[in-house]
Amino acid sequence: DPREAFTELPQKTQLVELGIWAHEHIPADVHIGIWDPGIVAWFADRRLVSFDPLMNSLEYQRADIADPAGYVHKRRIAYMLGIADRVGDRWRYVPLPPDGYDVVWLPYPDRAIGFGPLGHERAVLVRPRNSPIAPFLGAEDFPCGVLYPNDPERRRTITRDRDRLLTGEVPAGDVVRLWLDVPPDAAALELRADDATVATFAPGSRGFHGIDVRAFRGRKLSVRWPGGDPANAIEQAHLVDYRWPTR
Repeated sequence: DPREAFTELPQKTQLVELGIWAHEHIPADVHIGIWDPGIVAWFADRRLVSFDPLMNSLEYQRADIADPAGYVHKRRIAYMLGIADRVGDRWRYVPLPPDGYDVVWLPYPDRAIGFGPLGHERAVLVRPRNSPIAPFLGAEDFPCGVLYPNDPERRRTITRDRDRLLTGEVPAGDVVRLWLDVPPDAAALELRADDATVATFAPGSRGFHGIDVRAFRGRKLSVRWPGGDPANAIEQAHLVDYRWPTR
């Protein structure tokens, strides 16, 4: 049951969520490139093109790695999902040449994917610059994270799910993930389902908090903060529903 994914290690949780996201937002006839398919491919159930064989396969297959941009064009890849590492103030996506892509979306800015030894790696959505497919994803398709983290002109934090939570009209799903910054001298912040308090965050609460809200499914989620506007205490929110269509 994918709804149990939030009990797994962070990297597995993120991979499940990225797969479910791809299933909901990527058309069935579009090719998406990916470095390590596995969990993402299973839950996405879309046309994912693996770039892993370009490094780890038969000699005649490896020849394609000499021209990864050409491979993108030949396979008509619109976007790529994968892992980027931090180099200076930029995120580097190794499967494509440095000038051959834009990092469009950084879904989990505060959580490493957990694969690398340094803990700097993050999941990313990449747009190959030579893709023959017109771009079709916009900010409304992304629930949280950062848009264009490598581009100062377009970079911004995505607040879609946070804004939905602040309206008090969001139905509970499986997990609410909050990135908090509650001042130490302020009142506690409350997450509520209708009139019931689901969780309380003490003054000074910072960083990532995951809350299981399965018991409140069907109720409306909201936040209450006597210390002021809750938007000032919640930097990011991610409302996760692991329901996934059965194959």
